[in-house]
Amino acid sequence: AACNTVNEIAASTAAINAIKTNSEAVAVCCKNSVLIQKFSDEDIIAAGSGYMKFDVGDLITLNYGGNATKFRVVHKNYLTQNKIVLLTEDCAFQKEWNTAGSNKYSTSTIREYLNSTVLNGFSQKIQNAITTPDLQCHDYQTAKTLNDKIWLPSYREMGYSDSQYAPVEGSALRYYEGADDSKRIKKFNNNAVYWWMRTPNTSSTERAWYVISNGGSYNGNVTGSRGVAFALEI
Repeated sequence: AACNTVNEIAASTAAINAIKTNSEAVAVCCKNSVLIQKFSDEDIIAAGSGYMKFDVGDLITLNYGGNATKFRVVHKNYLTQNKIVLLTEDCAFQKEWNTAGSNKYSTSTIREYLNSTVLNGFSQKIQNAITTPDLQCHDYQTAKTLNDKIWLPSYREMGYSDSQYAPVEGSALRYYEGADDSKRIKKFNNNAVYWWMRTPNTSSTERAWYVISNGGSYNGNVTGSRGVAFALEI
């Protein structure tokens, strides 16, 4: 078949399959509003064209850990005009925040796990496309800035109102701006569960904040095993 125009290329299965074998060609084609429709969410995200294709609130599918996994677009970076933040639609697993019993996020069990085991659950092309934004966090009451590929959302990023014992870490992700609690509910094995945020409770060295099963917030000992919904910018 002739493939001299964008529409002819889009109509040719052979042409599209050939393009998919070359990552540079995919990246170029994903910048075209017609051709981008011929590629999977994974192809589009890996090519760095997620900002063009997806809007806040959209659900997309990526291969994580060998399984098709749903992610919600929870933010678009309107400053750089080319980045989106994804958050797993439900909890991917359950785990302790920190087995050492300390609410220092920078040295926590969950941070190390997210940026090793979880990161490696993605294809290499997705790993390469994930950025490392400046991530505000706290080790108990000490503010820090990290640059992680995979991270837990913070109390403030989830759109909660200020709390005396929840330090400011970033600002509300656009999907959660003005959201009611029901929007924050996440499931594990089809049941609504408590799930961790990265924010420590600054009234105690052993507690961190989490989302409860009705979407509200509470805090508990970091050695407890709770659901994990993780975020990434790409």
